[in-house]
This record gives sequence, C-alpha cells and structure tokens, in this order.
Amino acid sequence: MSKRFLLLIILSTSLILWNMLNFSGILFGQDTIYKPIGNFLFSNVCHLQQNKLLFINEIPTILCSRCTGIYFGALLTSSILLFIDIRKTFNFKQLIFFSIPTILDITFYNLNIYNYYFPISFLAGVFLGIFGFYYFYIGILNLITNKRLLNS
Repeated sequence: MSKRFLLLIILSTSLILWNMLNFSGILFGQDTIYKPIGNFLFSNVCHLQQNKLLFINEIPTILCSRCTGIYFGALLTSSILLFIDIRKTFNFKQLIFFSIPTILDITFYNLNIYNYYFPISFLAGVFLGIFGFYYFYIGILNLITNKRLLNS
C-alpha cells in the first residue's frame, strides 16, 4: 500500500467520523451522547450558534452550515483523491483566492449587507473545504514523501 493511499485512508476515515458526529442527531436521534461530545469537540472550530445550524428534517447539525460545508467539501475531496491521483502544484496564494467566497460571505453578513443565507454559507464552506483540504493533503504528502509539491 502506498504512502499516498494510506494517508488518504486515514484522512478520509477521520473526515467520515467527523461528519458522522456532526450529523449524529440525524443519524442516531437527537437525544444521544454524541451531541454533547460533538458540542465539546466542535466548539473549538465553530461558533455553534443555534440560528445558523443546518436543519435536515427539522433536526439540526452540530456545526453551522458554513462549517458543515467545509467538512463536507473536505470529505468529498478526500473521496475523489482515493480514486484519482491528482498532484497539481498548489500554493498559498491560490488557497487565499479559493477562500474569497467564504471571506465575502462572512464580511457581507457582518456588515449587514444580507442576512445569513444557509445555501450560500454551505456552498462557500464546500468550496473552502475542497481546496483547503487539497492544500493540507499536498502539504502532508510532501512531508511524507519528501517531494517538493508546494510552491510558496
């Protein structure tokens, strides 16, 4: 088994578990032990504001819709990379460029240009999750294989 594939299996499994924890209320019922565990673990990465949670069949996720999108985008990318070996050069400037939809969404909301809109926040999060995960993956792969794949 290659180092690349092993890395992707570890990252994909972690993302599956994180996403399952985020959707634990939907998957296992609202009154499970997973919600307090999820609130504790996710409180370091998300504000967990009740009015920004994504609801599916009237059951909320633990994370807000933007953070849910980020984790979903990362899971989507890790799943694709399991089957397709993509190793394009990717630098920090490109990551900043792909973060612009999320930055604009946060800025426009905080400036009261528009109200919090779940689909925009989720899609901006997915976009950041896809490219953020890829940047992270290439960086870790670079460390493991001692190859220079990132340009600063």
